[in-house]
Amino acid sequence: SEYSRPLGDAIKRARGRLDLTQGEVADKIDVDVRTILNIENYKGNPKMEVLFPLIRSLHIDPWEIFYPG
Repeated sequence: SEYSRPLGDAIKRARGRLDLTQGEVADKIDVDVRTILNIENYKGNPKMEVLFPLIRSLHIDPWEIFYPG
């Protein structure tokens, strides 16, 4: 979908800023590491139950995802 790339890119950038691995992010929000991997590879379509804590825990501005550029 149109938001898969901005979401995946935002997650990757935020992880880099915070120096976290995919596994550490997954543990932080209590999801399987494959969920983070899929999102970062533009294959994830996360439910709000995953998206909300992911954005909050990585301190991502939602505008970065929904209104990129």
